[in-house]
Amino acid sequence: MNSCWAIIPVKDLDKSKSRLGPALGLEERVALSLEMLERVVLAASETEGISTLVVSRDQRALVLAQKKGVNTLHDRWQDLNASLEGAAIWCRGHGASSIMVLHAALPLIKPEDIAAMMQPGASGPCVVISPCRRQEGTNALFLRPPGIIPFNFGRGSFQAHLDLAAERGIAAHVHRSPTIALDIDTIEDLDLYRSQLALSVGSCR
Repeated sequence: MNSCWAIIPVKDLDKSKSRLGPALGLEERVALSLEMLERVVLAASETEGISTLVVSRDQRALVLAQKKGVNTLHDRWQDLNASLEGAAIWCRGHGASSIMVLHAALPLIKPEDIAAMMQPGASGPCVVISPCRRQEGTNALFLRPPGIIPFNFGRGSFQAHLDLAAERGIAAHVHRSPTIALDIDTIEDLDLYRSQLALSVGSCR
């Protein structure tokens, strides 16, 4: 039986979203980070056939995840890629045949996005990469099986993950989705998110 785990890494919230400093104070940035994390957790939890693991050293993130009924892992590693490897090992120990890494700052993500990224894995080993809107970073990464390529998050990770798949002779699928592509990292991203919310509210009237 196939078992997919979504891994959502969360950094120290007091240090997150520092580039939003000119627009938001620390408490506002923390609140925004928790709001987005909750949206990602809910989207993953509502996707059929997937279990969720939040990995963080920030107690606020872990408490939020636990209140939503998802699994948590204390992050004892030194960088994101090491944290993800540790989380992947945990997931394999809990029966994972595939994993999906989800950025914690994807406020527009929907269960349909996650389900669509999982579809290529139905026929066997694969890598599915969903880039950020600048086509530089990786906002979501699906691997079947776990470890089919190593994690290489950081600057230029979209191309890095494509290259790792090519080096191993693995056909990588690129999943382009506007709701996954918007991660809130800069003031421009924040303005775009707010405009999307305004449009959404307006369409419901």
